[in-house]
Amino acid sequence: MRLFAPALVFLFFVLTASSVSAHSHCEFRLGFKTLRDLIGHDIVGECLENEHYNSIGDSNQRTTGGLMAWRKADNWTAFTDGYRTWINGPNGLVVRLNTERFEWEADYAPGGGIATPLPKDVPPPTPSPQPVASPSPTTDPILAHAYHVMRRSPTGNQVADTFVRLGANVQFGTDGTLLTSWDEFPPSIRLHERYRRESYEMQAFMLVYPTVLMASVVDFGQPTSWEQCISRRTDAYTQAAKYWLETYGARGKQNPTEEEKFANAVLRAHLDNGIRSVLVMDSLCDEFGAPPPMPSPTPRPIVDPTLERALHVMRSTRTGREIADKFARLGASAVFGDIGGSTSRWDSSPLRITINQKYRSESAEALAHVLIWPTLAMSVWVEEGNSTTWNECMNRMVAIERLQAQWWLEKFGA
Repeated sequence: MRLFAPALVFLFFVLTASSVSAHSHCEFRLGFKTLRDLIGHDIVGECLENEHYNSIGDSNQRTTGGLMAWRKADNWTAFTDGYRTWINGPNGLVVRLNTERFEWEADYAPGGGIATPLPKDVPPPTPSPQPVASPSPTTDPILAHAYHVMRRSPTGNQVADTFVRLGANVQFGTDGTLLTSWDEFPPSIRLHERYRRESYEMQAFMLVYPTVLMASVVDFGQPTSWEQCISRRTDAYTQAAKYWLETYGARGKQNPTEEEKFANAVLRAHLDNGIRSVLVMDSLCDEFGAPPPMPSPTPRPIVDPTLERALHVMRSTRTGREIADKFARLGASAVFGDIGGSTSRWDSSPLRITINQKYRSESAEALAHVLIWPTLAMSVWVEEGNSTTWNECMNRMVAIERLQAQWWLEKFGA
């Protein structure tokens, strides 16, 4: 059993996913709709897909309670829950055991089980225990509607398709303080009872994580390393955050309930690119050993405010905009400093441009002109590496100085 408990840090949550329909808007139509109305929602449940035909002309439609079927051989419409079958036949709605047949059915065999109508509101006798290879999945009606709501989001629709493929059971339950729990054999998901009165959107949010995680185990097996474990959980949390983003936008749910505040917090962590960072602090993957050492954070570039204004002025011409865009892509720092008699200098690790501090009081235009040379020299080095010949070095320098002159020409004229 895979269990998930609420963590001390607010973001350590457990979601799970499932879905109820294989199409964005599955529905009961014609004879299947009539039969569902006759039998009742409590027995048939919600649709998992639209009606479709097989190679011999019969049609089927899976539901959360069983299977709808139309048989071409004798033109009857039926529903089975795996033990009983309801048929809308020549005498109206009748019920029989799956091991029986009415005499008017095409596959009736003399000497076999002869059916007599069972009242649909009386439970059948308890059958003898027999092995069942793959029981039909069951879904709580409230959660069934949550899965339909989930499909209004592109991400939710993909997760819902995954749930249908898994064929999992989904119910409310109570496992202590666990928000959700799931098992892969047989596939089943439980959402804590405390979410029974939450909105369908919040229930859908909580159902995303386990479906994504369960699918990763079914498709690829159990994780075998800490990195694999944390990567799968990060992906599952990210899918939940994307569903919430597509449902309520970047600000999240307004006037949220206490539970919805948690979903908003997960969304904020996703937008700040911080879900993995928070999960690394958790212990859910510790069974695979200690996490690898965290890499040293890359220092954020620092741009002196005076040079920031110069870069803004640089953008006032066409050539300047292209050069300023190169500076932005480099992610380099730009500062004033004591560099002797040089006008400027650039360093490769970390990427940094230093302008001679004696130019600090110059105009923004003059500083923009000075910034162009080291920006372009650094950009060429990043994209093409060091010069390998004297001619190559000279050609680069000439090209850079031409662009420097071009910016001055566009700014002030000939």
